[in-house]
Amino acid sequence: KIARSLQAEIAALAAQIAAEDNDHQACLSAWEQANHLDPDSAEHLGGFLLALIDNNRLGEAETQFSEQPINPEKLPYQPARLLYVRATLAFHSGDLNKARLLAGQTLDSLRQVTELASAGALLDLQLPIKLARLFMSIGLPREAIKTVRLALEHYPGSVDATTIMAKSLLSAGQLDHALQYAHIAVGLAPDRIDLRNTLAEMLEVAGNWQSAYEERAAILEKQANPAVSDLHHFASCALRAGRPEETIQVCQNLLSEGKNDGIALAIYARAIAEQGSIQDALDILEQTIEDNPTQKDIWLALADIYSRYQQGESIQRVIETLNAATKAVPEDAELWLALGEAYLGENSPTQALPALRNARNLLEPTIDGVIEQTCLSRVALRLGQTLQQLGHLEGARRELEQAFMAAPYQPEVAYAYAKALLALNDPAPALLPLEIVLQSRPSDPQVYLDYARCIL
Repeated sequence: KIARSLQAEIAALAAQIAAEDNDHQACLSAWEQANHLDPDSAEHLGGFLLALIDNNRLGEAETQFSEQPINPEKLPYQPARLLYVRATLAFHSGDLNKARLLAGQTLDSLRQVTELASAGALLDLQLPIKLARLFMSIGLPREAIKTVRLALEHYPGSVDATTIMAKSLLSAGQLDHALQYAHIAVGLAPDRIDLRNTLAEMLEVAGNWQSAYEERAAILEKQANPAVSDLHHFASCALRAGRPEETIQVCQNLLSEGKNDGIALAIYARAIAEQGSIQDALDILEQTIEDNPTQKDIWLALADIYSRYQQGESIQRVIETLNAATKAVPEDAELWLALGEAYLGENSPTQALPALRNARNLLEPTIDGVIEQTCLSRVALRLGQTLQQLGHLEGARRELEQAFMAAPYQPEVAYAYAKALLALNDPAPALLPLEIVLQSRPSDPQVYLDYARCIL
């Protein structure tokens, strides 16, 4: 038995080395061997189940967990890996409260491991990173920040930990600090395109279009053959940064390749409209829709140009356009959102409500992707505001809470959520969003009055 236990420890060590090398299959095989050699070890069981989850074999992890001989509830000590696995399984089963409880226990266990690490033991870097992601998924970004700090105390040069810290700070509404860590991550690994994309997206959210443009340009320079999506992002960002000529050049290059690139055509139309060729832009978009009505970017560009540049009956024209768009592409959330916002612009919340609900039903919460989080937040914000206008205060609070969880760094979102809580006489949870609003509006007396109402 001693020999098998030693062999199990060797297999566990091999599993951790494979995990550091991102070799998920080798990691799984090693943990499976360790668990087989020493089935009484909760540590090895946790590693094996975690490896199954990392290999997208969630069903097998749930089966193994339910069939294993160890009863986690009765263990005097549960290793952090096993606690994390239990938290993850609870989250995927929909038991959010249990997931939050177990994730908190995992963090406590990691703190104990960190104390041991200070005495020379090895801290598994990947586990706190995974736990931080889970905390963001269950709406506890501040706990995610605490978790990543544990990793950075022992691995200050870790690119992955630094990146997760940036995302955790963003999820907690601390955009300025998130940008600092995103810059550090790029400095640590300047050739990683994914890190530069994350930084560029955060700069765009912050409205710093010139810096975002420079980052988007660096992304193209780092690639011999840039991805089409990176060219799209650069063209769109260049337009927002006041460089329509560069936008037009990139889009013309993409369109000259003969591909049916609706995104490039939509950006191109916006750029030439910005330069004054409004009718040419409208003609291009209308003809494209006549030929192929299923390209959502073309519809959105057409509605946007009508809204920006056409006077008189522009709102009604926008609504007609977006109604046609949602019939042609009924499964696109952005089109339904645009239609709902158009109705709100005409002060018609009753008509906006079904459009916004359609948009909401087509979106799923996400923990990765600043753009996706911003879209989810915008949909939930408009739906919450509409419900509030129509007197559905509790429903408004739920949607605005979701909007705030998706993008707490947006002052408009934070203030709308705080106002919804105050309307329901629930001031305590309004403190955090009001603190975020105060950072962007330090001279607004109304925000201070609302904050005072919460603490009195």
